[in-house]
Amino acid sequence: MYSQNQFEEKLRQVEYVIDMLKSRRRRDQRRITREYYINKFFALELLKTTPLPPMPSGEVLMKHFEMMIPTCNYDFHVYRRIVGPAGSTVKAIERFSGTKVTVTILGSCDVQVSIDVQDYENIIDWRFEKVQEAINYVLENKNSEVSLNQMAEHAVRVGYRKIPRISNRYDISIYPFNRDDDEATMEANEEDEKQIKATAMLMNSNDDKTGHNFHLLNEKLRQLVN
Repeated sequence: MYSQNQFEEKLRQVEYVIDMLKSRRRRDQRRITREYYINKFFALELLKTTPLPPMPSGEVLMKHFEMMIPTCNYDFHVYRRIVGPAGSTVKAIERFSGTKVTVTILGSCDVQVSIDVQDYENIIDWRFEKVQEAINYVLENKNSEVSLNQMAEHAVRVGYRKIPRISNRYDISIYPFNRDDDEATMEANEEDEKQIKATAMLMNSNDDKTGHNFHLLNEKLRQLVN
């Protein structure tokens, strides 16, 4: 369980990133700024590293692995925890392990993780072990590092979409010609609500403090972007 001080520090970081995004006039600049600060403030410590594999030997091979994770004993949404906001966590797992990872929900109580590896014979199993290490790290969520950072990253991504659209003088985009702005805004708001619900499922639903802080963060976000 994280402390209130940890939560407040993440809240300050979210406020800072949203302020930085609002100061960028061009949409491409905002996207670059968003990803820079997400990586700086909310990337998971283990997955920031790039472990060195052993010296290669043997032939280059392709190999497929599968992991089955029983999910009914967890009090959070295992699939969403592994995938992360906008797929950022599973992408970080892929970079960390040098593999291709696909996560699938099977039935009501199982998540399947499929891993594809192409490398030298003596490195393939090492890469699979790195995937296992990364997934166990994410699910363990020691000191709530994973859930807290995913919650903060989610807030930044939703805030990015809610920042008012800037003039075409600074941003050139192509939109469907028969689409009303009201319709586009409504769809964006619906997507935001889906993201909010998805991230809420990442958190421990049995923890009143976490639920309160999650809703506090979203209320703060609404104030920041208005």
